[in-house]
Amino acid sequence: MDLRRRIVARRFRSSIERHVRPAAFGAYGSGTVVHPPLHAPRREDVQVGDSTYVLSGAQLLTGGSGGGSTGRITVGSGTYLGRDLTIVAHELVEIGDDVMGSDRLYLADTELIPGPDGPVPSTPRPVRIGAGVFLGTGAMVLPGVTVGARSLVAAGAVVDRDVPPNAVVAGNPARVVRRFDPGAGGWVQPARD
Repeated sequence: MDLRRRIVARRFRSSIERHVRPAAFGAYGSGTVVHPPLHAPRREDVQVGDSTYVLSGAQLLTGGSGGGSTGRITVGSGTYLGRDLTIVAHELVEIGDDVMGSDRLYLADTELIPGPDGPVPSTPRPVRIGAGVFLGTGAMVLPGVTVGARSLVAAGAVVDRDVPPNAVVAGNPARVVRRFDPGAGGWVQPARD
């Protein structure tokens, strides 16, 4: 029995040691776990709240054009972000509390546009994900978008405009397919154009 305990203890210690060390982050909440591999060259520009989980393969890229300005990534408390996440912040990408993010998400406050000498970043426009949002597998949130609290972004959706609170969006480009109306006490279909 003693041998079994030592083996279990060793495996537990080994799994704890495989987590990313919090020291280099701008803020790293208690109970937070970030699984390697992690590509975050400027971890000091990343702030993560309490009890948050970021699974393996995350790319947290901050920085600005011109070398002087830096971007910021903030992730709220109680948030779960799946595997192979990519966040690009030249100014700000802000993820609220209790957000559930599936695998292969892409959130960026800037995009590459054609230039005479090759692609150049566009002017950064902050991205904000409200509290309690669910982001489906492979969803993309583009520059300047705010996703309202308690909304659901369907798998594979490409969000290029603001999403109101309590809405479900789907498609490319993403459109509101239903919305919770507290006055009506339930879900309603949006008006057709």
